[in-house]
Amino acid sequence: MISQGDIHLSVMPKDQVKDYKGATFFDLKLTDQLALIGLGIIILAILFFIGFGIYKAIQGNNNRERRIREPRVKKEPRTVRKVVRRIVRRKKSKKE
Repeated sequence: MISQGDIHLSVMPKDQVKDYKGATFFDLKLTDQLALIGLGIIILAILFFIGFGIYKAIQGNNNRERRIREPRVKKEPRTVRKVVRRIVRRKKSKKE
């Protein structure tokens, strides 16, 4: 036992003090609690993005094997379609 003035310090073996459960998260200062919560959120975000990247890589490989893209066909401009319709109508009317 160590004592100096009004302060007395004694060291006891583990589990010797009755009903002592040890320090918890709620015994920390608010700033320390927020720092630990922030660190936890950052770690969870990193794990989420790594997992999501792996998931997309796996899904991307499966989709490439199954799906074949067909080339897009551009539509003709409206004026071209109108001209084609007129020509077709004229040919039909001449035949009749």
